[in-house]
Amino acid sequence: MKSTTLDALKDNCIVAGKLITGFADENGITVSDNDAIMTTTIGVKGEGYRSMHAAVTSKVVLKLNPNSEGATFLQDLFNKRETGFQVLITSGNDLAVKKVSAPDCAIVKAPDLSFASKTYGALEFEIEAIGLKRY
Repeated sequence: MKSTTLDALKDNCIVAGKLITGFADENGITVSDNDAIMTTTIGVKGEGYRSMHAAVTSKVVLKLNPNSEGATFLQDLFNKRETGFQVLITSGNDLAVKKVSAPDCAIVKAPDLSFASKTYGALEFEIEAIGLKRY
């Protein structure tokens, strides 16, 4: 599984057309692949079967400050059960220089904000991305 941590202080993260701000630290963006390409199944007699599939799902985890505008926006997307939005991560110096893009995304895990306060460390939002491309 390939995993990459991007510098949230130097790169831009755009979710559903909105620039996300308020990252907890420079390691606030992590991109990793979800699925193995091969699945092994063992039968009742101990025989093994392997199947290949073309899964192209990935995970984007964003760590944000609890009182940030970005956290509020992502929580709102999660509460509305929005799906099919784009995630784009670009170089901080040039919005035209793509680092990561995914056209079909959904927030699958959001923090429980009833426990969040100003002293709470960071809120993690997990986004499932279909068709993620790295540049």
